[in-house]
Amino acid sequence: MVVTVGVVVAGRVWMALWLAVVCAVAAAQACRSWRSEGCRPPPLLGAAGALILVGSAMAGPLPAAVAAGGILAVAGLVALVPGWSHLALLLTGIISVAAGGCGAAMVVDRVHGPLLVLVLMAMAGAYDIGSYLVGSGAGNSWEGPVAGIAAIGAVTLALAAAVTISNPGAGPWALGGLAALLAPAGTQIASRLLGKPQDDTGALRRLDSLILLAPAWAVLAPRLLS
Repeated sequence: MVVTVGVVVAGRVWMALWLAVVCAVAAAQACRSWRSEGCRPPPLLGAAGALILVGSAMAGPLPAAVAAGGILAVAGLVALVPGWSHLALLLTGIISVAAGGCGAAMVVDRVHGPLLVLVLMAMAGAYDIGSYLVGSGAGNSWEGPVAGIAAIGAVTLALAAAVTISNPGAGPWALGGLAALLAPAGTQIASRLLGKPQDDTGALRRLDSLILLAPAWAVLAPRLLS
């Protein structure tokens, strides 16, 4: 987290380089978690897809969207050919877009300055910390997510207090609601993308709350906080 904050502040190029590595590792780990499940997505191909997606974001949101669509389209077309190995390639494409899309969206956000990215990280980080601290010792599966959403509420309140002075409006509350909805959903998607979650998949778990939130944030945050 500290390194990521540092590269976000340092500049877009440094941020893209760092996130490309993080997303590539996340995709490779997720692919490798399926190695004992029969379906074997190739880790190097998953990492390459994530790298391409984050790199394309340096050219703007449209190239990033085209790259994501291209990866999924190619993987889907290959999967139409009968054979379990081709289904593995479809899963590779989905993993690449899920992992790489987080980094790509954050790189796109950085065009507007570091603040949007830092607020996004604060929202996702608050959810992760709240969910982990409460959920790790909870007797019910819903307690962790509820605690994470409450933590997002605290960050949203602070953001609203800071922004309303110069830019009154419901933007911070809308973004807080977006984070409360999409951060938990992203963690559920990440769980479905892992063959054996107990394997070394820490990189994807660092990104899971951003899988849906980061792309939505890239579209909505500049408008809601402008």
